[in-house]
Amino acid sequence: MTQLNKYVILFTVFFLPAMLFGCAISQDQLDDNSDLLKKDNLANMVAVEIYNSGILENESDIMLDLQDGNSDSLINEIYSEDIFNVENITFSKWIIIEYHDCDLNSDGITDKIVTIRSPLHSGSSGCTIDFLIGNSDGTYRQISGLHARLYAQSEDYNNASMYILNSKTNDYHDILIHDNGESAHYERSIVLLKYDNGRYWPSK
Repeated sequence: MTQLNKYVILFTVFFLPAMLFGCAISQDQLDDNSDLLKKDNLANMVAVEIYNSGILENESDIMLDLQDGNSDSLINEIYSEDIFNVENITFSKWIIIEYHDCDLNSDGITDKIVTIRSPLHSGSSGCTIDFLIGNSDGTYRQISGLHARLYAQSEDYNNASMYILNSKTNDYHDILIHDNGESAHYERSIVLLKYDNGRYWPSK
């Protein structure tokens, strides 16, 4: 067997299957990404259509009506661990908590939409948004983990707008967030949040 034939056999047995398998994985990944992109684009189209429909003209931008959570005893109690971590872990030690009272599930009990900004709660994806769902005994069920670009990082931009819509998903009002210009793509600057499986999610 010549040296050339050995290389051909090695290539056929070992390298060619690996290359083909790698291509197959890449194609599967591309197909999955394509499906996700289609769903993402559809969600963006729905959000943009709602924003452009004019139905928000009679809705209030709750970002203009946020209350100071740092001076609120209940908010301080609920977020005592967050405040402690910021003051003891970060160098700058600043944290800004603001909230808006509302009734997200129309049960007559006050709920709260909370925004948190700090070195631990803010980043390239925005700041933390929490939803505090009021219980009949005066306690709250905390829904955490969502981030959105709400606050402008420069005087050249305005803060985002946030609207509680009349439409509902699973008995909870939908929420629309409009980033007023800091996103790279306009379609991605409008986010529709819907309630599902115990929390709010960007609509898909």
